[in-house]
Amino acid sequence: MTLRSVHKVIAIAVGSAALAAALFQPPHAASAQSGTVSCATGGAVVDADNNPGLVSDCEALLAGRDALAGSATLNWSGSTPISQWDGVRLSGFPPRVTALELWGKGLSGELPGELGKLDQLRMLELSSNKLTGEISPELGKLWNLRNLSIQGNELTGQIPPELANLSHLFRLLLSNNKLVGEMPPDLGNLEMLRFLTVYDNYLVGELPQSFIALRLLLFDFSFNLGLCAPVDDAFQLWMQSINRVDGSWCAREDSARDRTALIELYNSLDGTNWLRNYNWTSDRPIRTWYGIKNDVNGRVTELKLPFNQMSGELPDEVGNLEYLELLNLRGNQLSGEVPEELGNLASLKVLFIDNNNLTGEIPSALGHLANLEWLWLQKNQLRGKIPSDLGNLMNLAILNLHFNELTGKIPIELSKLENMSSLVLSGNRLTGEIAPEFGGLANLEVLDLGSNQLTGEIPPALG
Repeated sequence: MTLRSVHKVIAIAVGSAALAAALFQPPHAASAQSGTVSCATGGAVVDADNNPGLVSDCEALLAGRDALAGSATLNWSGSTPISQWDGVRLSGFPPRVTALELWGKGLSGELPGELGKLDQLRMLELSSNKLTGEISPELGKLWNLRNLSIQGNELTGQIPPELANLSHLFRLLLSNNKLVGEMPPDLGNLEMLRFLTVYDNYLVGELPQSFIALRLLLFDFSFNLGLCAPVDDAFQLWMQSINRVDGSWCAREDSARDRTALIELYNSLDGTNWLRNYNWTSDRPIRTWYGIKNDVNGRVTELKLPFNQMSGELPDEVGNLEYLELLNLRGNQLSGEVPEELGNLASLKVLFIDNNNLTGEIPSALGHLANLEWLWLQKNQLRGKIPSDLGNLMNLAILNLHFNELTGKIPIELSKLENMSSLVLSGNRLTGEIAPEFGGLANLEVLDLGSNQLTGEIPPALG
């Protein structure tokens, strides 16, 4: 064999090996590699020599593309201008990647550490996807980040303390995941933070005292396995300074009266078949029972179990939850009558028991709820007259009774509710005329009386 033949055999062998590697290399890995190489040459970045920062952003995104997308598809490619990539937003001169907005794109991968290389990123919006795995601590390198929203995924693990390095962070939304552990105390150093949500996770422990330094406008830490707020005076004062806050206090002991009432509710409404019922009837504090919020004294203030596959009749014992401010059982299969005992809930502000199968009349005892602001009873099978006692609810802003079987006249007493902004009585069998006194409801924005049997003229006073 001549030297030329040997060289030819070697060339064929090398070529075959390269061909085999190309044939058997995973397609995603191949495309990611070629995309990384071609950021500066394939057209993704125009005038690459004068845009080294954008080339770096391009390479980081291509390197993390397949890990982030999972089974979804992103059009990120070295041959496609980066300005046309899905969810990628550029700004500045020279341009850099400053926003990544991929809300609800079906992403099923993980949070790749490569995202931490986008040093000019100000918004990272990856909510409502199917992302799994842990939150990469590399995200703590996004020094310019203002908004981090990764809620509504299936992320696990602990909240990395490295997020406390994001000194410009304004909004941190981590809710609706499967995060565990305690809240990192270092998050209390985020002086610019105004919105923080971690609800519906598996977080535990007391909120760190360092949080008192935060000037939050909205803070929601509800629906966790054991996360609660310390009951000391300083923390209570801080919580009162927040415009909107939701979560339970670390009460030293539960109210035995409330625990008994909740157990009766669980047994009466087929609790074993609820969609979510974790910790219910257990020996754990009732603040850890799904849908429960309690105050500093261990009294239940909120009971939120909407769309939870509840069935059966509401027990009278629900009226024993005398510190309850919000009761939301909408969208279940509740039957029977509305208990008169609900009229005992003197602290109640919001009552949602709509979209059920409730029958009977609206109890006049609801007129005793002096603090009630929202009353939703729509889409049930309620009959009889609208109680005139509802005219005593001077704080009522929204009354929704549509799609029931109510009869009789619209009580003129409702025209005294000066704070009323929405009155919806449509889809019933109401009769009679519309009283001109309703024209005096200066705050009324919604008035729906359609699909009834009303007669007479529309009063000019409604103008």
